[in-house]
Amino acid sequence: MSARALVVAPDDRLTIYNRSREPLDVAVDGRPSGEIPAGGRIEARFVNDVGTIAQLPGSSFYRRLREKFGRLAS
Repeated sequence: MSARALVVAPDDRLTIYNRSREPLDVAVDGRPSGEIPAGGRIEARFVNDVGTIAQLPGSSFYRRLREKFGRLAS
C-alpha cells in the first residue's frame, strides 16, 4: 500500500533487486507484468519505437518535474 510511482527520464536505466526470500510481483502502469524471483533482479529501460511519450512544445522532462515537485526536484 505504500508503493509510489517512479518517474524517470527516457535515457535512464533501472535495476531492481529482490533481496527478500519471497518472489515479488511486478506491475507496469498498474498492470501485472511478471515477478522477480527471490534473490533475482530485473533491468528496465525505455526502448525507442516501442513506447510513446507525449512531448509538449516548449516543455521538457526536467521542467515538468520541477513544476510538479518544486524544491524536491532540485
